[in-house]
Amino acid sequence: MGPICSRLARAAAIGALVLLAACSSDAARAPANEVGAAEAEIVAPASLVPEGPVVTGAVRQPVTGVQAVGDSILGWNQESGEAISDVLGAELGVPSVNNAVGGATLTGSDGIPTLYEPDDASHVLITGGGNDFAVSCSEDMLDRLVSADLTSGRMVDLVDRVAANGSQAVIMGYYLPVRSGGECALFDDLATRYRSLAEAREDVVFVRSDLTVTPAAPELYADEVHPSPRGGIVLGRFLADVFGR
Repeated sequence: MGPICSRLARAAAIGALVLLAACSSDAARAPANEVGAAEAEIVAPASLVPEGPVVTGAVRQPVTGVQAVGDSILGWNQESGEAISDVLGAELGVPSVNNAVGGATLTGSDGIPTLYEPDDASHVLITGGGNDFAVSCSEDMLDRLVSADLTSGRMVDLVDRVAANGSQAVIMGYYLPVRSGGECALFDDLATRYRSLAEAREDVVFVRSDLTVTPAAPELYADEVHPSPRGGIVLGRFLADVFGR
């Protein structure tokens, strides 16, 4: 087993222990984070990401800094310093800047692409698309995020800007909400296009998070959707292994 596989296996083992604890514990789920109670919620279907690898693409080395841009999945727990990117930066021992904003969309005029601030961070961690589907669950919206031929769309524009700055984009896919049903059925298509983008470009990596945070471990959720502080720690440590800790 190579070093990358060993690191991912170790991360998977940590996730397995968390899931085991969730199944055997009678502890109540963590209370909802009141800070973002009014923010738009990201919804996801029961089938979130098609079968495929946990990581698509290779994280470029060295990792010298991380900037996070996206929605509330990355923005949650900023106040406590336990946001996903905070933990990632701490685990890697590199500077981390979090520009994610709850409720942000990719397609809005003041959306996620405008949150990106070119700097000397070697990598940019990105989430996006969930709140756009909350506005319109349609093929048109899917194409506005990433076109079928991968040549246009707001995510494509964003990773182009990241690449032009000499950084690498790492897109993190969504995990399942605690409860599902009646949500947009296009999340798997979006994940497929994100993965295809990473297959086609060396400056893009796609990472699944749906095997790391699952409804079987409710203590990893602050509410129905967002990561609890513990969830942020688990995801941040998982990403640190992906980044090559």
